Amino acid sequence: RGGNNFGGGYYGGGREGGGGRGSGREQYGGRGGGGGGRGGRGGGQSHGELLDLMSRYSGFLDDAACLKVISPPHHERDRSAHFESRQSMSMPSLSAWRNADPVGLQLDKVHSAPIIRSNFFKTPTASIPRVLYHYNVSIFRFMFENDKFTFGSDSEDIALKNDVELNTRIVTAVFMRHEENWGNGGLAHDGNSAVYSTEKLPFPLETGGPDDAGGVMWTEYPPTTRYEASLEAPNGRPLYGVVFNYTGEINTPVAEWIGSAAGAESAITVRDSREALRALDVTLLGFARKKLFNGTWHLLGNRVFKPDRTFDVRNPSFVGMMGYHASFRACLSGLAMVTDISAACFLRGGNLLVFVCLFLRCSESELAYQWNPSNRKVAELEALLKSCKIRLTHIPNKKMVMKFRSFGPAANSHESEFEFNGTVMTVDQYFYEAHGLRLRAPHLPTCNLGTKKRRILLPLEHVEIVAGQTRHRHMTGDITAQIIKTAAMRPHERFKQLTSENYIFPALQEDYDAEQFGIHSFNTGASAGGPGGVTPLPMRVKGTILPPAKLLYGGDRIVEPKLQGAWNLAGGIKFAHKAPSPLTDRNGNLFYPFGALFVHGQVPHHANRDVFLSTVERLAREVETESVTLGIPMHLVDRCKVVNSTNNELVNALEDLKSRDARIVVVVLLDEHLYPGVKFFADRLCLPTQCARNSIVTKTPPPRNYAVSLLVKMNMKMGGTNHTLASRARGAASVDADVFQRPPQSISWLFDEPTMVIGIDVNHSELRPDGSAQESVVAVVASMDGMLGQYCAHISSCNANREPVNSLYESFHALLTAFCARNNGEFPRNIIVYRDGVADSQFVSTLTSELSALQEAVESFNRSEDFGRISFVVCQKRHHTRFFHQSAPNKDFENVCVGLCVDAKGFGPDASNPLNVPDAAQLAGADPISCIMGAQLNEFYLNSHAPVLGTSKPTKYILLHDEIGLKMSEVQLLTFWLTHLYQRCTRAVSIVAPAYYAHWAAKRGRVLLAGGRDSGLENHHLKHMSAQWMLDKDTPAMYFI
Repeated sequence: RGGNNFGGGYYGGGREGGGGRGSGREQYGGRGGGGGGRGGRGGGQSHGELLDLMSRYSGFLDDAACLKVISPPHHERDRSAHFESRQSMSMPSLSAWRNADPVGLQLDKVHSAPIIRSNFFKTPTASIPRVLYHYNVSIFRFMFENDKFTFGSDSEDIALKNDVELNTRIVTAVFMRHEENWGNGGLAHDGNSAVYSTEKLPFPLETGGPDDAGGVMWTEYPPTTRYEASLEAPNGRPLYGVVFNYTGEINTPVAEWIGSAAGAESAITVRDSREALRALDVTLLGFARKKLFNGTWHLLGNRVFKPDRTFDVRNPSFVGMMGYHASFRACLSGLAMVTDISAACFLRGGNLLVFVCLFLRCSESELAYQWNPSNRKVAELEALLKSCKIRLTHIPNKKMVMKFRSFGPAANSHESEFEFNGTVMTVDQYFYEAHGLRLRAPHLPTCNLGTKKRRILLPLEHVEIVAGQTRHRHMTGDITAQIIKTAAMRPHERFKQLTSENYIFPALQEDYDAEQFGIHSFNTGASAGGPGGVTPLPMRVKGTILPPAKLLYGGDRIVEPKLQGAWNLAGGIKFAHKAPSPLTDRNGNLFYPFGALFVHGQVPHHANRDVFLSTVERLAREVETESVTLGIPMHLVDRCKVVNSTNNELVNALEDLKSRDARIVVVVLLDEHLYPGVKFFADRLCLPTQCARNSIVTKTPPPRNYAVSLLVKMNMKMGGTNHTLASRARGAASVDADVFQRPPQSISWLFDEPTMVIGIDVNHSELRPDGSAQESVVAVVASMDGMLGQYCAHISSCNANREPVNSLYESFHALLTAFCARNNGEFPRNIIVYRDGVADSQFVSTLTSELSALQEAVESFNRSEDFGRISFVVCQKRHHTRFFHQSAPNKDFENVCVGLCVDAKGFGPDASNPLNVPDAAQLAGADPISCIMGAQLNEFYLNSHAPVLGTSKPTKYILLHDEIGLKMSEVQLLTFWLTHLYQRCTRAVSIVAPAYYAHWAAKRGRVLLAGGRDSGLENHHLKHMSAQWMLDKDTPAMYFI
């Protein structure tokens, strides 16, 4: 999971591996799930000194320290004075009580503690203007009517077209034309419709457009791009009118950014802070936005790239670029700029004819023979280029840019004919008559830059693709893998590039507007990456190592991962809880019946059935052998079969195995595209399946522990639990056995009573072939037991690419009903929700829609207010925060250890510091300890996994709503231990298990939609298929992992 949000926006490395997401998806077998424990290239994480610290300060991490949090005295469990009412939708603010009783080893309190640095750079605020001015910009073309140019206010607003390069050139041209009116203030344009200035612009100006179009600022600077309209000024340049609408003032809360009043902002201050940060973000990368037209820079949101930093992505149509993300953030220690390494993939720019030949892997001379508009590769090429910016090169000094629509007929064919100056001619003839150009390949196709009705056909050799365009939806898995590999930098190399090699800092120092906005300089100091040199110095932060989890396997075997974040099943370890209801053979031995199939989609006489059969039989024997070792003996219920997915063989085989009481079916897939169909037919029968890819099963040498990795998932799908948390109780006498959690005193005091943990995630859709968007798939999973081992899932769909889920009442009601059915009618007293994928701007809408739906579902059961108390936690991976561990000054940076938590303790209000006055020792010296957390919400960063590649990326957690009354230490410890209860592998993962399971359930919904496309599967069918697994309380429900 850690590698699915690839740092710096999309890519940047830092994945966890083992048997989790980093080692293969479920449909491909998930190599290494049983073995785990692989260190890989995680950046040389050294645990020796930290282990020594843990031994010296073991009192902060032992069972007694944990029991203070997970099993406090009963008089401390009354939280009625601190939780929010069910009617309240407010977000809990920082408070002394909530931040009291920290848990774990606080590194800043120990002798010779390691240095933890972030990628936040403290920004001086003395030069930032106290007031900024916001304008809304509209851009229109001048219309030619009655032999003169007039301004049409009802014409299309070009600023809304999201063409950043065009909009920036037009607005910049206006600034330059009327420079004498602006004074010395700074101006920043976001490339769309927002303009910010440090001084109020002197409107109205006595400069009208052509023919006295008064009140409109205009330009005839040649932003040479044009759209459908072909009107031009008499001198051949298009004329644009730019309308500035004054929006209002923005008061920059500099006092709060300094940190002197942090934690005490009013609602107005928070709004101003967000608007001011937006203005500074626009200014921050303005140096690159103003030079997009000449290709010096490329921009993707808040990420900037230089074309000279490229790398090969092993695809001739694309080119990879390394760059930086940069944005501002207000935190408890003041204003900071966050910057991180970013990698992205761009469409390769240059001559279109060369690009087409590279894509089709042929020469110019071969292109005519291979060209077929109905060919699949040609269709893929046309879809790739659709709406792509194309620059015309046949007119000297006038390189217009238009958009690609489709391919057209050959330049010398009659189908390309049109009328020019009263004469009908082909494209080939036109270029010779009008421009004196002989096409070297007139027999090749043209490209249409117009519309279907009004074509504009141009030869491929005289147009070129504008560089810097992205095509994320057309990137293959190989491209993504290559980007991840390139962007996965070791921590020391990443830190070096963020400081001494970061080209954003010198660019800001040379930018006039950045200087006027006061963001051109940053705190500097001796480079922490090595001796000598003066570079911007990132902020040092407080870190706490949380107590590691203790895991319980079968036979009361306790496994302690400590700081490694991984463990293995060697030494005869068995699963903690076997799947229920095994069968008994004639000798009285228990076993679990299963089936095995090899699925292919080949023509019968082409299929090598003997080879396929031997492959699946070999895998079935390995599964039977390893299952005995793990304590869940598996026996084949029938002989292995080879079936064809193109007819009824697959359905008949699955139905036959279901009738023979097979608990699960192992399926070897010849091709990846067979996976959706297998899952659709099996899930419709409520028959769990475990898929494996043929290319992995037949690999030489065979994958180590491959059968074990399959059984790790199979035990869960059959209803078992691989491992649980071990009890922290000192003796049996002190344990109350009559509690919900199993074993007692292992998770949290909340679980002494029935408690449900919920995970929510959304899987956004790809575009259909016609360009329309499919519905997004919503998944809600909920724990069903006191071990947090088994979950049920409800899957549905919502509007395309909409993150806030509007119709969750049905999902929550179904899961609460299932919880009651599986727990003897007990209704959960506490409900803890982990919601993945919510941006900061969506917090309010999430509370309004999703929290309200859950509260409504709880109230429908007519329980008292003591039941169904909800705490809502948001998980965020799409951020740009990184941490670096340095054991001593001038040493190389390494990855931070598993269990490192960074929060606001010691800076926000807490019991020892109720007035939020930072410790003087922390602020002393040139390298003080700072806090990067916000002043409004209860949030923390948690690094819960050991990365296999690059620099680890922590997950950010925000307590968004709290009806239970949780302390932050309780949330942190529960969250950290939940990352160890992800049952698909033997590693702690980067995000809590419920959110991870919701991710897999949402992905299963997408797979079912693909597999059931021919059967007309719709949203209500999707709900029914997921609900049928919950109808019977004895039916295992974790089919989706």
